[in-house]
Amino acid sequence: MASASDISGRTAKQLALTRILEEFQRGDFQGANQLIREFDSLIRNLAERRSGDDAAETARLIGLGRKGLKTAARKFRMNQGVEKFHMFAVNQIQKAMDGKNKGFFARVFGR
Repeated sequence: MASASDISGRTAKQLALTRILEEFQRGDFQGANQLIREFDSLIRNLAERRSGDDAAETARLIGLGRKGLKTAARKFRMNQGVEKFHMFAVNQIQKAMDGKNKGFFARVFGR
């Protein structure tokens, strides 16, 4: 069972992400920067897995991943619940990196 501090920490992260997404969707430049900082390690990890040791390819994929993250933030509807944003963002980031219309769910379910 989760402790009270885990739950409150998760809630605090969700509130912060909600604020960042709302700023981004209003067109606030700082919101975009915060969103990228929040997901930078995920984007970098996905890029490094795809590119291996090729630094130029890693940099290219990181740029594409950031574009995918911005697409996710722009398309995401807050009424779906901010806790679902992470999976939605991963799907959009992978689609952008793959250069295809296939994201995470399409690969998992074979569509």
